[in-house]
Amino acid sequence: MSHETELKLSLSPALVDALLHHPLLQQAEDQGSKTLFNTYFDTPDLALQRNRVALRIRRAGEQYLQTLKTQGHSLGGLHQRGEWEYPLAGPVLDLSLLPEGAWPASLEQCLEKLTPAFTTDFMRHQWRLHWRDSDIELVLDQGKVLAGERTQVISEVEMELKQGQVADLFSLAEQLAQDLPLYVCDISKGERGYCLFLQQEPRDQAVPQLESDASHEQVYEQLFGYYLNGWQRHWEIYASTGLSRHLERVRSHIRSLIDVILSFAAVIPTPDKAVAQQLSLLEARLSGMLAFRTIQGLTGLEHSPLLKQERLNSREAWQQLVDEPWVGALLLRLSAWLVLKQWRLHADAEQRTQQAVSFIGS
Repeated sequence: MSHETELKLSLSPALVDALLHHPLLQQAEDQGSKTLFNTYFDTPDLALQRNRVALRIRRAGEQYLQTLKTQGHSLGGLHQRGEWEYPLAGPVLDLSLLPEGAWPASLEQCLEKLTPAFTTDFMRHQWRLHWRDSDIELVLDQGKVLAGERTQVISEVEMELKQGQVADLFSLAEQLAQDLPLYVCDISKGERGYCLFLQQEPRDQAVPQLESDASHEQVYEQLFGYYLNGWQRHWEIYASTGLSRHLERVRSHIRSLIDVILSFAAVIPTPDKAVAQQLSLLEARLSGMLAFRTIQGLTGLEHSPLLKQERLNSREAWQQLVDEPWVGALLLRLSAWLVLKQWRLHADAEQRTQQAVSFIGS
């Protein structure tokens, strides 16, 4: 078993050529391209999805690879999970290859019920970089997810830490994000496939359940992570659906994130002024895009020519915003702040003491 640590980012297909010609990739070791066709398996009642387990067979040329991934952990776009991979002679599952304990005991009764659920088909271009003190694999995936007649575009950049420090993943991503609008991506290809299969939108992260003895720092982390994750997910969903309620959720999560930062300011150092200014600017621009929703809500009119035009204007304004690299860079900086607990670098002795104090008991 290996433990996979990777940072997922989305990139507009229109900007792929700019990535390919970026100086960082020009200096990296180009490991070429290959087409990957993946079939994901589950039971008719989707027992694997409920248990957050992914099982697939990948075909690359004439080679087949069976992969099992466990639930793992996702925070700020950084994904960490267990992974088992074994070569196969052909496109047929062979779970006898898995070591004892790899397959969840709760799914033992499901082994005979596994059938294909959906597929992903994409071209992968791969590079290897030595960045700072780390060895990092960077891949560009372009293709689609398929579930029956339904499809969704894949255009992603993944950075996997082969050796070194997680901080270097964020450093590399932030360097690229200075020139390209890259966005932290929390919705995996597998989750996209299930959403297409079920004809549903991705679900929100569960609301944090705070422990009675949680410290100030623990509560801050949970709340910060919840609102940041919600921002990321609804940003992605709005990009693919254009449904303005998701843009409203983005704005709401940003407002709540600002509230968390300000409420804990006496105990947890705040990000620098540039981050605060950008958050306020982003909220203001989103509010401008969503002004028509107030009129729509008050009048109950969905099909007014004026409101139709305002919806179009809102979508165009959002697309202009998406193309500005600073927005994706802001998300990356906030993700790094959370994952790396960067506030600890700026806390004084009194703040460090207060961070460990019980939030409820204080």
